[in-house]
Amino acid sequence: MYPDGSTIDISNVAKWSTSDTSVVTVIKDGRGAGLVTARQSSEFKIVNVAATYNGVQGGVNVNIASGNFYLLGITLHDPTIAPQTSLALRVLGGGYGNDQDYTATVVWSSKNPRVAKISNELGSEGVAKALSVGTTVISATFDGMTVESVLTVSDVALRSITITPATVSMPRGLTQRLQANGSYSDGSTRDITDKVLWSSSNPLVAPVEAYPADPNATNQAGTVATYSQNLVGNTVITARFQTFSAISSVTITPPETLSINISPTSVVLTPGGTQQLNMGITTTDGTGMYDLTKVVWASSNPAVVHVDSMGLLTAVARGPAIITLTYLDGPGFLATATVDVRLPNIDHTQVSGSCLSCHDGNFASGKSSTHVPTTNQCELCHITRISWLTVIVDHTQVFGTCVSCHLPGGPVRTYKPSTHLVTTNACDACHTSTVAWKPVIRVDHTQVFGTCTSCHNGITAKGKGAIHPITTADCNTCHIGTQAWFIPK
Repeated sequence: MYPDGSTIDISNVAKWSTSDTSVVTVIKDGRGAGLVTARQSSEFKIVNVAATYNGVQGGVNVNIASGNFYLLGITLHDPTIAPQTSLALRVLGGGYGNDQDYTATVVWSSKNPRVAKISNELGSEGVAKALSVGTTVISATFDGMTVESVLTVSDVALRSITITPATVSMPRGLTQRLQANGSYSDGSTRDITDKVLWSSSNPLVAPVEAYPADPNATNQAGTVATYSQNLVGNTVITARFQTFSAISSVTITPPETLSINISPTSVVLTPGGTQQLNMGITTTDGTGMYDLTKVVWASSNPAVVHVDSMGLLTAVARGPAIITLTYLDGPGFLATATVDVRLPNIDHTQVSGSCLSCHDGNFASGKSSTHVPTTNQCELCHITRISWLTVIVDHTQVFGTCVSCHLPGGPVRTYKPSTHLVTTNACDACHTSTVAWKPVIRVDHTQVFGTCTSCHNGITAKGKGAIHPITTADCNTCHIGTQAWFIPK
C-alpha cells in the first residue's frame, strides 16, 4: 500500500519466506511466487509466511492441521490424440480437504518427446503437442512427488463420447456407476470411463467420483454414490475428454424402506401388565427414519391384548394374541410379535378359602363346559393344587348315567374298552360299584349280541371248563339258558 492509499500486486517481485520450511513451503519469487504448500505434520502448528519488498515486510500466520499432502493425479488419464493436435492436461493436488490446481506449479516432462512434447512455459503449462504416432509418458513433479499418465498419439481419432445410462433415478443411499464410451474414427467403441474427467452440477445431491488416482477415493471413477447427508433432487453428471463431453441426468428420490421389524418379538404378560414394542426399520440411506403417519399397529385379539398407535401393549385377559405392525410405504411391509397373557404362578399353600373363591371363570379358570355335572366342591375330587388332572370322584354327588361322562370324548378318560361285551345295556345294569368297574353282577343277556363264544372265550368272559365234554357244537346247541351253564337241552 502506498501513501496515496493505492495498492499494487507485487507478489511476483517480493521475496517470500516461512518460519518453518519443514511444515510450510512457499515459492520465493518469480512465477507462482507466494504459493504456499503445507507439508505433512503430526500435530497442529502455526507458521508465519512473510513477504519482503524494498525493505518493507508483511506477514500472515498459517494454521496447519495434521495430515498428508498429495498430488491427486493428471486429470486426463491415459488420453489418446491425433498427430499435430494439442491437449491441455491439468494436475490437482492438496490435502486437508482442500484440493487445488497445481498445473502451473508442477514441472512437466515427456519421456518420449519425439511422440509428444509438453510445455512448462508461462501461460501454456501442461499443454501437450502430438508430433508422431506412438506413446509417451507424461510426468508432473512437485515437492518430490510425481504423477504420470500415458499419452497415446494415434491416427485413429476420437469422434464423440456418450454416457450410459443416460438417465438415472434412484433413492438416496444407493450407488450407480456410470460408463463413458468413446467412438473413434475407425468405427470402434472403447470404454474410457477411467480416462474422462467427471463432474457433478450439484454435488450436494449426488457427487461423482472423478479422480481414479485419488488415494482417498472409495469408489471407482464415474461412480455416483449418495449418502444420508445428500439432498433429494436433480443433478447433471458430465464426462469430459479432450474436446468432447457427454451428460447423464441423475434424480435422487427420498430413501426407500427395505424392511421393518418389531422388538421384542415375543412377550409374556399378566392381566393388567404393559409392554412397549419398538419398531425398527432399514432404509436405503441407513438412517432408519420413518413416517409415523404410515405406521399401523393391530392386535389379533383386542379382548386379550390392546395395542395403541405407538406400540404400547396392555394385557386385558388371559390368552394368546398376535400383534401386527404394518408400514404403509411402497408395497407395504409387515412384522409380527406374539403375546401370551398368563396368570402368575401362585403358591396355593398360602391361599385360603375354597377353590371356587378364585376359580370362578373370571378371576381364574373355572369349570370347563365338558366338566362332569356335580355339586361337589372342587377339592373333594381334585386332590392336588398343582394340576386338575389327579381326580378321585365322589359319585354320590354326580348326576346322570355312567355314559353321560364315561364315553369317548367325554369329560373323563375311562370308557368302554374295545374288548367290552357288545351290548346296549347301561353301565350300571351290570356294574355294581362306582369305585371300580369290577365286580359285575349277572349280565342281562337279552341285550347282548352275538354267539356265546363271542364273549365266553376265557378272556372276555368265562369259557369252557377243563372237564367240559369234547365237542365242536356251539354253546347254545346244548345250553338253553343264560342264567347258568348246567341247564342243558
